[in-house]
Amino acid sequence: MSKCIILGAGASFGYDESLTEIQKPPLTDEVFRKGYRLGILSKADYPRLYDKLVFYFKNILGDSSQEPTGRIDVEVFLSWLAERFEDLSQRVPSPSHEGHEERDSIFREINSFQGAIGEAWYFLFDIIRYYSISYKPRFDAYRRLALHYFDQPYSVISLNYDTVFEFAILSAGLGISYGIGDGVPLSVPIAKVHGSVNWVNPIGRGIAVEGLSGNDVLPAIAPFVYSNRINVGAPRILDLRSLHTIRVKDLLRSGTDYDEPILILPIGNHKDYEKVGIYQQMWGAAERMIDQAKELVFIGTTLRKQDTRLCEAVGKNLKEGTRLVIVGGKDKLIATLRDVLPWSLPDSIESFDSFFQYAKTL
Repeated sequence: MSKCIILGAGASFGYDESLTEIQKPPLTDEVFRKGYRLGILSKADYPRLYDKLVFYFKNILGDSSQEPTGRIDVEVFLSWLAERFEDLSQRVPSPSHEGHEERDSIFREINSFQGAIGEAWYFLFDIIRYYSISYKPRFDAYRRLALHYFDQPYSVISLNYDTVFEFAILSAGLGISYGIGDGVPLSVPIAKVHGSVNWVNPIGRGIAVEGLSGNDVLPAIAPFVYSNRINVGAPRILDLRSLHTIRVKDLLRSGTDYDEPILILPIGNHKDYEKVGIYQQMWGAAERMIDQAKELVFIGTTLRKQDTRLCEAVGKNLKEGTRLVIVGGKDKLIATLRDVLPWSLPDSIESFDSFFQYAKTL
């Protein structure tokens, strides 16, 4: 299709200007704060993640609060967890080392950091699911964008885990086709390159822990989620309507039967795009969408340089002469585009301050 739209976190945050601050899906520095305010992030449910957040606020940021109430960039924090895990992993003494207590202590630390990252997978599923199922169709920016498909078909690259736009598409009487499309009429093709809250990877038989159920499952399996590639079955795409009934506990049925959310965590240079095969399908589709675009619209993304894969995809595939439209964050996005593109940007690029302002033109 000749028109391609890239949706970032700012699109979901700004799709409905009538929402209160807590009702808006979180931006990158609000994920933990909003999760805590909603009662989703708790020490009881995510003990290692919670403890690491409090430690980071106190010892890295100098905030003496015993609760994760402040703003913190989720990518900066998760990158810190991954770097500490990597550093500790390199410090494990050899088996012949006589200091067994030191070795055991390092292993406990490794487990705590690896477990915190694993818990983050399920916490992100938890909070993004909450905001996805909270969507109520109005004449909001997402619904206007969905209806625009009847006038001018387009493809979508979504950097978001949430399914708010998908719910808007369904409310407009359209269908959804993840990736390159399957030929179904009036289905919006969406490449969700960072995964989606309604995608899960069944891995219980890959790393099985017998005798676990209920609240015991997450603490036991969380350390296996990060730095492991377990694929024992085809990824499952859940019916969007089922998200209203599927909670974290429904993914963690037992130590031998559990699902992993298919999400690329915002974890800096430690992102694993090979973990699940569906990622390659999504990125291949996204690159084709950019390559074929005669108009590329950025909504709610500044094209963060930490997202090297997306920067490379844009730099390699965006053709000179493609019409560019920028919705929000114009200056930062233009600066990044100048760094990644092999050709010079035009002097004038159409831009809009807000998603709703752009949506009113459709």
